[in-house]
Amino acid sequence: MKCPKCHSPNTQKLKVIYETGTREFESTSVGYKGAFASSSGVSQSKLARIATPPARRSMTISWGILAFMGFVDYCGMGTHDTHGNSWGLISKFLIFTSPIIAGCVYQIYKASQYNNSAWPNLYKKWSDSWMCRKCGNVYHDPT
Repeated sequence: MKCPKCHSPNTQKLKVIYETGTREFESTSVGYKGAFASSSGVSQSKLARIATPPARRSMTISWGILAFMGFVDYCGMGTHDTHGNSWGLISKFLIFTSPIIAGCVYQIYKASQYNNSAWPNLYKKWSDSWMCRKCGNVYHDPT
């Protein structure tokens, strides 16, 4: 494979650059008086950061907010207002939080749509892309 910009044969797939420049690590150490400390993470070369694949959109925050609001709503089920009416508190809670719930559901929907339709095409394009090691040009070659 030759670079279309400088015609150098020194090219490499982005996927290979990413995989060879990315390392996962985990370490455990024993400190003063037998205390344990552990850490883990990912280290990347600068070139691997450039060759990073497209990321899926996360739904974690939206699901967390919905779970928290469901928990708060569940905890509020047993409470009563000054007239002994529990439905008044629940309806007030839903009135104030329904825009937040709708926003979370919308974000989950949009992320799911992106992850199922746009992301596979972007990932395929990334996996078919090459980088010239001489001039740094990144190009797509589906062959």
